[in-house]
Amino acid sequence: MGKSKFRVNIFDAIAVLAIVLFFMVVALSWDNKPYLGSKNVSVEVMVTARETIKAVLPKMKSAATVFYSGSKYPVRQVSYRTENDTYGQIRYLYITVEGLGDVTSGKSIFNGQRIYLNQKVELRGDYQVQGYVTDYHYED
Repeated sequence: MGKSKFRVNIFDAIAVLAIVLFFMVVALSWDNKPYLGSKNVSVEVMVTARETIKAVLPKMKSAATVFYSGSKYPVRQVSYRTENDTYGQIRYLYITVEGLGDVTSGKSIFNGQRIYLNQKVELRGDYQVQGYVTDYHYED
């Protein structure tokens, strides 16, 4: 009886198994995108900081791509408008963004995240502002 030239020990088996599992995880998560929703949702964000409004107003443009509250999936800025006080000074900036969303189990979802009225949100793009959700509605 001769000795076998190829022996498998426990460390080799664990290493091969770890490598195979690693490549399986990479393959399964390669294009793993969460369910963002199936309906178009319009969300209106109100910005109240006057200094911020004055700084970002020249950079505002419609049909721009922005990111909503730290999400890595962009939404589209549809429009913006300002509201002035009695002295003619800009008081509020309203930004309307559009993206995918849905209502599941009574929970309103926008861009893969729960959404509430008066929720503090952040919009990032050519500008960065923080504001509050004042309105949202689902298009049929």
